[in-house]
Amino acid sequence: MVFAVREDAGVFGDIALEEYGELVLKANNRTDLKLNKSDDWVWFAYTDTPGEQEIYYLAACYKGQDAYWVVNFATPSTNYEKYSETFMQWAASIDVGKAA
Repeated sequence: MVFAVREDAGVFGDIALEEYGELVLKANNRTDLKLNKSDDWVWFAYTDTPGEQEIYYLAACYKGQDAYWVVNFATPSTNYEKYSETFMQWAASIDVGKAA
């Protein structure tokens, strides 16, 4: 599963991508997680159990010209080894346009 959120950059002012990533962690009460840097994007990974099954998530954050983006990749944790590297490859391929 993949889902994305676009947030207008004007809401945050001119903040660095890393600051935005830290805000995403804080807004989701996940300050226990480490924010990682990969080229032009930042990311964090975690597991959660929203129902009866544990889910592995990779959340990638991007800064475009007029918006910040969070793209989440998710799979049952039992598939972690099968998809974790693929999620990283997919996340690296996302292009939201260069930040101004």
